[in-house]
Amino acid sequence: MFALTGLSVETFVDAVQTVPMMGTIARFGVAFPLTFHLLGGIRHLVWDNAQGHEIQEVNKTGYAVLGASVLAAAVLALMEFEKDAPKTQ
Repeated sequence: MFALTGLSVETFVDAVQTVPMMGTIARFGVAFPLTFHLLGGIRHLVWDNAQGHEIQEVNKTGYAVLGASVLAAAVLALMEFEKDAPKTQ
């Protein structure tokens, strides 16, 4: 990709680092699909127990999964991780 544009990797990295909260945006982009998939799977497990098949329940749980996924992904994206954590032996 960089060979086609004539840009170096260092130029790209410098450009990305100038965007405020880029790490948070990237973490949210990874966390949201994972949390949505996890919570959707739990929703399907509930359906396997023959519960929640009425259209009102399907819609309600769908919105609940979406909202909970956004909330969980935001929490995960905003978490700070220690870069220089002490190593245990």
